[in-house]
Amino acid sequence: MRKIRRAFIMGLLGLFVVLVGLWLMQNGTILEAEARLNAAQRENVTILNQVKALAPVGQLYQQITDQETFIREALASEAVASDVLTELQAVAGPSITYSNIAMTFTGVPNPATASDPIGSLNLCPDADPFGTDITIGCIAFTAQGASRADVSDFLNRMAENPTFIGTYVTSTTVTTTVGGAAQLSFTGSTGISVEALKTVLTQEQIDALLQAAQPAPAPSGAAASPEAGG
Repeated sequence: MRKIRRAFIMGLLGLFVVLVGLWLMQNGTILEAEARLNAAQRENVTILNQVKALAPVGQLYQQITDQETFIREALASEAVASDVLTELQAVAGPSITYSNIAMTFTGVPNPATASDPIGSLNLCPDADPFGTDITIGCIAFTAQGASRADVSDFLNRMAENPTFIGTYVTSTTVTTTVGGAAQLSFTGSTGISVEALKTVLTQEQIDALLQAAQPAPAPSGAAASPEAGG
C-alpha cells in the first residue's frame, strides 16, 4: 500500500514539474509577445508624431503643386514671341525688309463671355467679320520690297505659314532708295495663330472655342392656332 501511495505521489510530483515547465515556457512566449507589442505601439506613436510634425511640409508641398499647376496653365496660354519673330523673318526672305513691327498678344479668346462671340475669335484689324480663324495676337508691320512681285511672294509665304492668319496689306507707296532705285513700301497686319502657343491647343479645345462662338439658335415661332369657326 505504501508503495502504491509513494508511486502516486511521485506521479503527481512529476505531473506538477511538467506543468510548471509548460507554464514557464508559455509565460516566456507571452512575455516576448507582449514586449514586441509594446515596442510596436511605441513605434506607432513615434510614426504618428512624425506624421504630425510633417503636416506643415505636406501643406507646403500642396501649395507648391497648386502653384506649379497655375504656372503651367498660364504658360500654356502664352505665345513664344521669339519664335513668332523668327517665323516673321523667315517669310520675309531676302526680298522684304521690315522697317517697323508692332506685336500684341491677346491670349486664347473666350467667346463664351464676349459680347461679340464670332468677332472675339480674331481681334486683329481688317479681320474677316464672318471668319472662324482663331488668333492669340496681332502684328502690324511696315516693310519694303523691290517690286509688287516681291510683295505678292511675301503674302503667299505668309499664307502658307501656320503661325500667321489673315495677312492684309492696308497701303502701298512707291519710294526711292538712297541709291535712287525705286522700291515699294507697304503697311499691313496679320493675326498670330494658336500654333504660336507654348502648348498648342488640342483639336477638341479648338472645336469647343468654335462652338462657343456660334450664335444661339433663334427661338422657334409659336405654332399658329387654328382659326375659330364662325
